[in-house]
Amino acid sequence: MEKREKVIVTLAGIALVYGVFQFLPSSSGPKNGPADAQKHLDALNKLVTDVSLSLAKDAPDQATRFIISTAEADWTKDPFLDRRPAGIQEVEEKPDQPTTDMTFVYSGYLEMDGKKICIVNGMEYESGEKLTTGEYVVRQIEPQNVILEAEADGQKIVVPFQE
Repeated sequence: MEKREKVIVTLAGIALVYGVFQFLPSSSGPKNGPADAQKHLDALNKLVTDVSLSLAKDAPDQATRFIISTAEADWTKDPFLDRRPAGIQEVEEKPDQPTTDMTFVYSGYLEMDGKKICIVNGMEYESGEKLTTGEYVVRQIEPQNVILEAEADGQKIVVPFQE
């Protein structure tokens, strides 16, 4: 055996001897009797009493209890979850602006070989095409906005680009 192997075997033997003495019960040690168990039980009861008194002393006030009960109640709507596209949110938040029955979200622009394509409400359109609703026609496509025209009355709507 090499020196390295002898060292490893020696350390393993020392660990084994330590484990035997540490984890096997010894017959010469003090034995726990009923008196020792009663001491542990009394200490545990004292701890429970102290914790109970401390909790009663630090009870929350009425406002805190109201906040906790409100937070625990079932929520009808998640206040942090709003899955509407940003363009629709802006239109709904500004009711004083003239709006149509439809809301439009211009979310994509592509120009290849002089041909411009826009993405409105998730669909691709070229200039002059009718929207899937059939009420509006794409009149002009620019990187910053797209101009839609209502077929019925010729009203033009400028829809800004939304990322």
